[in-house]
Amino acid sequence: AGNHDMASIGRLSLEAFNEHAAAANRWTSTQISDDQADYIRGLPLRIESGEFTMVHGSPRDPVWEYVISVPAAVASFLHFETERCLVGHSHIPFLCRPKEDGAAFLEFPLDTPVNLGGDRIIINPGGGGQPRDGDPRASYAVFDDAEGAIVHHRVEYDVSTTQTKMEERGLPKYLVERLTYGR
Repeated sequence: AGNHDMASIGRLSLEAFNEHAAAANRWTSTQISDDQADYIRGLPLRIESGEFTMVHGSPRDPVWEYVISVPAAVASFLHFETERCLVGHSHIPFLCRPKEDGAAFLEFPLDTPVNLGGDRIIINPGGGGQPRDGDPRASYAVFDDAEGAIVHHRVEYDVSTTQTKMEERGLPKYLVERLTYGR
């Protein structure tokens, strides 16, 4: 579960969100059924499975922390014991490996297998919605456990139809427009 999940069911105050995100969360809370809200309530904040730790924000703060700086990455490496950690909160695709004097953020090349080896790594596959790295296409990654490699992909989607639907539902114009630019 992430910050928007928790806010949509009233488990986080909207005061911590900017006005656009707060408006989207208020709208979302009116759209989900009781069963969907119960499902969200049951989502864990952290999952450890095999060689992966999975969180929305960071392993230090699974709901809110953005792993977008070397200090946040260094702290994150101290809060998981598996080889790999998946994060997503920033919506920015990257690979991050520890190094002797900190951490190094690495480019996550498109459509090219990256062998993960046995080193520890933090992986952000990007966002299926609202990517924030200047590329409006949906971003995701596929891990091949047999090869020990991960591949970053982008896929076009019908942004204009999504924007029309958002406008029809009265969602903030800022959120509608940002889909065009991936910011």
